[in-house]
Amino acid sequence: MARGIILRLGVCTLLVALLAMPKQVYSQPHELDTIIRKALERNPQLQSMRLQSESAALSARAAGALPDPQIGIGLMNLPHSSLALDETPMSGVQVGITQRIPWPGELSGKSDVASLQAQISRQQAQQVADEIARRVAASYYDYSYWIAGQTVLQDNLALTEALTEVARTRYANGDATMQEVLRAKNARERLSNRVRMFARSAESALLELQLLVDDTLITVTGELPEPAIDSSVFPLSATGSVERNPLLQQADLGVERADATHGLARAAYWPDLTLGVDYRFRKTHPMDAVGGEDFLSFRVGMSVPLWFMSNQKHRTASARIALDASRRHRHSVLTQLKKRARDISLTQQMLHENIGTYESAILPQSQAAFESARAAYEVGQVDFDALLAAQLDWLNARLERLELLRTYHQKQAELDEVLGRNHTGSES
Repeated sequence: MARGIILRLGVCTLLVALLAMPKQVYSQPHELDTIIRKALERNPQLQSMRLQSESAALSARAAGALPDPQIGIGLMNLPHSSLALDETPMSGVQVGITQRIPWPGELSGKSDVASLQAQISRQQAQQVADEIARRVAASYYDYSYWIAGQTVLQDNLALTEALTEVARTRYANGDATMQEVLRAKNARERLSNRVRMFARSAESALLELQLLVDDTLITVTGELPEPAIDSSVFPLSATGSVERNPLLQQADLGVERADATHGLARAAYWPDLTLGVDYRFRKTHPMDAVGGEDFLSFRVGMSVPLWFMSNQKHRTASARIALDASRRHRHSVLTQLKKRARDISLTQQMLHENIGTYESAILPQSQAAFESARAAYEVGQVDFDALLAAQLDWLNARLERLELLRTYHQKQAELDEVLGRNHTGSES
């Protein structure tokens, strides 16, 4: 009777205390949103991409400008024997300016190509931002898992210590062997090792977050929210559209850029115009009919695409092939993104179902098996190994459910990245 009371005091009391803890039902973690916003503001890689995007935008503004004019000065019609400016009416100092004017549409085409390239650069920066948001979420849920796992292990460590005391009491009363006491101590040391391993893993995940945010002083609480989506309203059609994915946006802009480049290549068949004005300063000469008046000259010229068979023809053909390639690339990107979104959605649906199975069946059954083994151990119907095995099974079931929660939310972060959503879940 006394031994039964001791066993109930040593095990049952602690077990009831642990099970009496209310289950936490989490909402969407605001802490994660704050960390992601901070990472998007401070991450060095993203800052570099944004500066490159700004540089490309400034370069695009200059792409459609006219070529710089050419200014020249020269001594005209000097006698080679004297090089004098006043021996003939045709001699003088001439100053001229020449401006090349591309065929209409060429400058706007160059501006369009450069502008589209700048937009691609912005989408590349957005792609990096989405990737960083996903990596922050993955590291955050890693950290949350290791922290929550430590709590579960600490609970089981306390339970194991209580079982160890019970085994010692039974051994002192002659109802147990030294082997049971040693097994209990061994189980306690193993749990202590796992607690330390989880602590080190949490530190590693926190370091990853600090690097992503570029802040070594960031502190994280961590949480693993319960899935908020009911499995009955979790169809694959709910995955949304991938049209806002930065990779697909880049592919769309790539098609537009290739089309503009093709138009630019075709415009090269047309000639460029050249306009020029010259002013000649002259000296008075006795035989000069206009009394030394200065001369003003005007010039108009154009380029002749004489070698179009080896120049413009091949450039146009190359641009046409590049346009076809960009269209095929866009189709490939779209197909891959749709497949990835579907795969992630299927995985999430499976994880959601498994989480529910653990909640409704596996965890209660593991707990009941442990309680049954504990009760049977009290009356000597099972040995200590069976009790420890039941405890370990219950512990593993709780950790496995935490692992499912972690993977579920990490998959959600991947899906947000594929769908081009921001970290709050709305499409950007």
